[in-house]
Amino acid sequence: MRSGTSALTEADLARLGLTRAADRLDGYIPSDALGPIVDGFGLSADVAGNVVLRTVTTEDAFADEQPPRAAIALDLAESLDTREHAAGLRDLTALLGDLSHRGR
Repeated sequence: MRSGTSALTEADLARLGLTRAADRLDGYIPSDALGPIVDGFGLSADVAGNVVLRTVTTEDAFADEQPPRAAIALDLAESLDTREHAAGLRDLTALLGDLSHRGR
């Protein structure tokens, strides 16, 4: 399941001021699939690499096959890319603002 810019629609990318990078992939996989994927594709740890695999311990972590907006925003905020990082923080701030307005 995709995350970060890999999971965003064109409208979301535009809203956040980002573009899709064709040479990068960010996504979630079941934790027990990590070893076989790393071995099968010959992956190695690299903080500047173009593949980010995030593991989840339950397969129904995202029941509708799409990570929630907040999860994507958190993933972007963790990015080493300054534009993605800033966009993630802006989106998290907006989500928190939406929550505080609902409580009034």
